[in-house]
Amino acid sequence: RGANGGSVIPASCESSWEHDGAQCERAPNGQHDHLDCSVIQGWSCDPNNAFARPVVHVYRQDPAISSWDFVGQSISNEFRPDLPLNPAVCGGFPDGRYQYTFYLPAYAEDGRSVNYYVYALDDNSFRHAGNPPLSGTPKSVSCTLPPPTITGWSCVLGPAGERQMRVNWNRAAGYSAVYLRTSQNGVYPYALGTSENYVGDSVTFNIIPGNRYDFWMHTRDAQGSYSDAVGISNLVCNDPPPPVNPVSQCTYSEATDTFTAQISWNAPTGYNTFYTRVSTGGLYNWTPLATSSENFVGTTLTFPADRNVSSQTPRYTWWVHTKDTSNGWWSTDINQSFVCPLPAPRLPTSRSATCTATPWNPSNTAQFTMTARFAQWYDVEYENTASTTIAFTLNNVNSGHTASAVPWGPYRYRVRGENQDGGNPVQSGPWSSWENFQCLPPNPVITMSATPALVAKGARAGLVWQVQANYNMRCTVRGAGTNHSFDHVYDALNPASLTSSNASSPLQTNPLQNTTDFTISCLPQVPTYPDLPASDETVRVEVVPTLEEV
Repeated sequence: RGANGGSVIPASCESSWEHDGAQCERAPNGQHDHLDCSVIQGWSCDPNNAFARPVVHVYRQDPAISSWDFVGQSISNEFRPDLPLNPAVCGGFPDGRYQYTFYLPAYAEDGRSVNYYVYALDDNSFRHAGNPPLSGTPKSVSCTLPPPTITGWSCVLGPAGERQMRVNWNRAAGYSAVYLRTSQNGVYPYALGTSENYVGDSVTFNIIPGNRYDFWMHTRDAQGSYSDAVGISNLVCNDPPPPVNPVSQCTYSEATDTFTAQISWNAPTGYNTFYTRVSTGGLYNWTPLATSSENFVGTTLTFPADRNVSSQTPRYTWWVHTKDTSNGWWSTDINQSFVCPLPAPRLPTSRSATCTATPWNPSNTAQFTMTARFAQWYDVEYENTASTTIAFTLNNVNSGHTASAVPWGPYRYRVRGENQDGGNPVQSGPWSSWENFQCLPPNPVITMSATPALVAKGARAGLVWQVQANYNMRCTVRGAGTNHSFDHVYDALNPASLTSSNASSPLQTNPLQNTTDFTISCLPQVPTYPDLPASDETVRVEVVPTLEEV
């Protein structure tokens, strides 16, 4: 203070408001040393406080668009040994920790020259000396990131049949990420195929055939800056055109009794491969046949038709799509349904009827068999020739049929074929000629039994008892009913001794005193079958005499 109590203003102070005791408030000073496309560096210190770490603000000026933008801030706290140690510059005892580093944010690096300004902030708010620009600012820089190179695009088929577009590129050397943008029919952004930080050399995204897509991209660096855009426009993927003029036809070979189906179409210009599907039944009854193909080359497809699907209307349905072999895409389909009209039914090349005797039953089982069929099914009629009345009619017989409980007797049978196309009326063929067959009873079975009895002879005392035997014999046909009888039951050694017109009942003979062998012949008597063979059997009746004393 002066003699009159006033302040003594140091010569270094320019005005009284800067004076604070023996020191004047000085604005921060420093240097803007370096600028490149990613970083700004320099130093700043406070002459009034060697331990202060001034904050610096960075601004960006783009003369081309007359813009002035605050970019960000940094703190001057990094050590730099080359900084001045003169206390007059940084005050007190400077320690050299006054460097600042500021990393530039992302900008479009398009090669335009822009200016960056750095200002140091005075932290003394009471006596503020200002926020001066640092020495060496502004600095100018012109930055350009190399863009990627688009190498091509294609229409591709997704794993589930999706229609997709693929764009390929080469990344700029030293850069891994790109910024992708896509539009659909001029509307941006299209969510698919769009990314701000995409790593790779291609992108694949779903599209709608016939829509227009535009695609552009930038190289992007670690700071997020990006290059000029490169792109391709008016990308359109279309399904191939469908085939036209479908024709279906079916032919029949009488020699082999087979059908051959043929389908054909006209190919659109430039295409020769097709996706074909053939099924039995209607349009939505998808039962694929082996003739279906995803890569059929040609415009005519021939395959054997099966008569067994004749009950369906229509018998066959087919679809054909044009296929683009370059990407696997296929067109909308053309489809057609058709039938193979069945020819008039014909008789089988061979047929037979046989009868099998049924044990313990007065009837047989008749088996009718058709081989080498020429009809969907057959009707069978058979009748008893003794009564000349229709006994049975069998419908819808395929290769064979078994009829049960057919009474014994002489028969004849005939067959006719029948076809039916879907719900159309049944088409019947002519009846065959009658053919005879017989249903015979089983062979008779002879049974014989002897019942011993005691006959008393001699005096009362010391009587001698002799065993005699009465015997029965019977002819049966495994339990046949009474409507069948047997004639000429006799002893083959003495035919006159045993004769009966109905051997279904037992025959009794005189008592036997000795063991006797009988040969019995049973001849079944069946109406209209007088000449059936007899059954012979030898039966031994044993009579064993014994003596008993009473």
